[in-house]
Amino acid sequence: GFPNILSLRDLNYHDFWKKHLQLRELDIEKLGRQFSKRPYWKKPWIKFDIKGHPYDNFCRIANLIMRSCAHSDEGGIVQDLIDRFRGTRLKVSKCLKKIDTDPFLPPQ
Repeated sequence: GFPNILSLRDLNYHDFWKKHLQLRELDIEKLGRQFSKRPYWKKPWIKFDIKGHPYDNFCRIANLIMRSCAHSDEGGIVQDLIDRFRGTRLKVSKCLKKIDTDPFLPPQ
């Protein structure tokens, strides 16, 4: 904590945010794998449509899940996914990858 308002003047904002800022990116393929009954497959699950165009079923499943949460008025889609599937077998937090926060930090 901060003992008083004057301590904010001497705060090293770069170090503070380096320690506290956490950004995550959703790994769509991993989310689709986890939701499907093939979470341990190492290879992509590629199918072809009628015209012969390939698509990844894991990504398709994940996109359908994300669209189901896209109509929320609060927060973002990823946070909605985490909240909606909390307590279920779908662990969205295991599908998150760390993002390098250095470009977003204030200058030293």
